Amino acid sequence: MKQLPGRFALSRVLWPFCGKRNGYPNWIHGLPEACEYLSDPMLGERLLIITRVVAEKLSLGSRITTLMGSSVDTQKLISSITLFHHAAGKLDPDGSAPWLADFAQLCENILVAVEAQGYERCLLTLSQLNQQQA
Repeated sequence: MKQLPGRFALSRVLWPFCGKRNGYPNWIHGLPEACEYLSDPMLGERLLIITRVVAEKLSLGSRITTLMGSSVDTQKLISSITLFHHAAGKLDPDGSAPWLADFAQLCENILVAVEAQGYERCLLTLSQLNQQQA
């Protein structure tokens, strides 16, 4: 698998996140669409690749805002990772699909790393997930 180089590539990734930001709707509208996205062979693989790159960079001590290039892109990443972490759990609740288990662990690693840097899991995304499950 190819890895994307450095900050430039990471800051240009279109992280598919849920809800609205700054009044603009995004193209993932909740958990069912996130599950579809993750289940698509091409989209799921690309998301796994870029998520692996982010997790690796964070494990080496990179600051998330440096990786992403701005606080807005950092929030998009956190929203996306929060959403897809839940989607991976829904698609593979018992951890029997190796690539989904790997993806879920990468998401968790990212969320823990950004929490250590002062960022919470995306509360807006979590709220929308909770509303959809109610």
